Amino acid sequence: MSTNSKFSRQQARDSLNEMYTSYLDYDNFGASEASGLSESDIVFKNMVDELLPADLCPRQRRDYERNIIALLAFFFEACDIFEEPPEEVLLNA
Repeated sequence: MSTNSKFSRQQARDSLNEMYTSYLDYDNFGASEASGLSESDIVFKNMVDELLPADLCPRQRRDYERNIIALLAFFFEACDIFEEPPEEVLLNA
């Protein structure tokens, strides 16, 4: 892996972490109640929506959403942008 690749990954991680943290500060309870989604799902959906370019046709939107979700999943799996689970959850896994 080149140094440039490492820098780009760290920069993306930092940007996504900042976005995630900012959405945690929102009042997600009201949106959760209205939509039936969990507060975590609301945060995730807000991140996906923010990363989507404006003015996409439905097909483009679908393709972009898939790529954004794959990108977020990559960082989520490494716990790079989301908080670490509580220790008791890790011990019971």
